Amino acid sequence: MTNEIDENFAYFVKKFGDPFSSMPIPDTVISNYRDRLPDQLFRYWAKTGASGFAKGLLWMVNPKEYQPILDRWIAGTEFEARTGLSVIARSAFGELFVWERRKGRILSIDPLTGAIFHHLRNDANNLDDEEENKKNAVLLGILETRGCRLL
Repeated sequence: MTNEIDENFAYFVKKFGDPFSSMPIPDTVISNYRDRLPDQLFRYWAKTGASGFAKGLLWMVNPKEYQPILDRWIAGTEFEARTGLSVIARSAFGELFVWERRKGRILSIDPLTGAIFHHLRNDANNLDDEEENKKNAVLLGILETRGCRLL
């Protein structure tokens, strides 16, 4: 796997600034999440680790650290039985961006309002590796909420 940064991530860094407060993602986490997250994300992690951008407005996170939080949020919902959900980013206000393999970002969790947004269009996806990497790149710069439903 190459560590080169694609044009989408280069644009993201240009727009939001260099990463700060970077913490490497442990190899054990990478191994455990290899089948749950897109390859592109592992390349970004190799360069930046878990880190903040845009003066702390957006953070790429270690999904293992957020798994217990995610599990509590989805307990008792239709998503509780899904084993492939992972938090990959969070906002400065605690909003969690939840990824599912072959689908992309399917949930946004807003703790300020207590809402879980289900991204219906993404949940209908069955992406191949290339499409999933593109979805991940788009997530970095365009965190849209269209096509979602409130749970």
